[in-house]
Amino acid sequence: MKIIFKIKLFIITAFIIFTNANAATAKDIIEPGAIEWLCSKIKCNPSSISYSLAEWGVDNKVYLIKDSLENKLRPIAVLKIYSKSAEMLDRIQPSIKTVAELLNQNFLVPKILAYSRQEDNKLYVAMKFIEGKHPTTLDAENLRRIAVETALLHSKSLINTSKKSLPTIKIQNLLDSCTTIKEFDMIQKILQEINFSQKLDFPMGFIHGDISPSNILISNNKFYFLDFDHSANGYFISDIARAQIFLAFDDNCNFIPQNVGIFLQNYEDIRKLTNDEKRYFFDVIRLFLIEMTLETYYYVKVLATVDESIFQEKRKTQSYNCLSQKLKSLEGYLKNKI
Repeated sequence: MKIIFKIKLFIITAFIIFTNANAATAKDIIEPGAIEWLCSKIKCNPSSISYSLAEWGVDNKVYLIKDSLENKLRPIAVLKIYSKSAEMLDRIQPSIKTVAELLNQNFLVPKILAYSRQEDNKLYVAMKFIEGKHPTTLDAENLRRIAVETALLHSKSLINTSKKSLPTIKIQNLLDSCTTIKEFDMIQKILQEINFSQKLDFPMGFIHGDISPSNILISNNKFYFLDFDHSANGYFISDIARAQIFLAFDDNCNFIPQNVGIFLQNYEDIRKLTNDEKRYFFDVIRLFLIEMTLETYYYVKVLATVDESIFQEKRKTQSYNCLSQKLKSLEGYLKNKI
């Protein structure tokens, strides 16, 4: 039976904008009534509000909201508007409560100011604006900080009703629909090599689900995690391994093993990995890299519902070409390691 895949491309949504928006296009226009809703929640005057599109993905847009106080524009909030199916909104809403709970446990995340589900399957989420920047380089210090914050996040006792397992079934369904992908034989070979049949010691708990530089904000030398849309109860190793797809490859999509070493060493200063987590670490990276490669290929090349031009500039490393190169580079490293 063919499965209809819901659009959930790994397009990173950042909460902060640092440059003014270009000339307005159709996608720049905010939903009618959104500003009025926001001002009813955070007490502002809609007539004094201006906005600019900060980020956009397949199913969401993020706007920077400014108020002209004393004739000076100042950021007052970030408004994220989701346009998803009712089922997907049901999955996202628990993540909002998770952010509130993280704040209660003194974890650095942007405060949720208000949220509301609209009748037309849209979800409005207003967040506190935080001045800052994303990590622009993956040097040893930034990798250390990200690793430590990830381990601290995994140490939190949080409940999220969403659950995540390893994407083995999803990968096979995607592969059945992507028979034209040129890496088909290589992917099949990798999947045959990976064996998770026995019961493994993979500890579970709260995971972010989408750790990457674009989902981290540095403000006053403090690290904030952003975008908990994919947070869930899952394997810690999934969070750690998937993060390497964004942290352990250079701009040319080639693997940097030293980055993995730095990350794991600092992560284990907070939480020790089990023997099974260490043994199957690279296999889990391979699984998530295959999933991302197939999913991007499926929507860009097979269905053609996503324009390839979306993967430009900072999203370049999420393109099908780059993801497939990352997979080949990692396989080359593992082959030489043996």
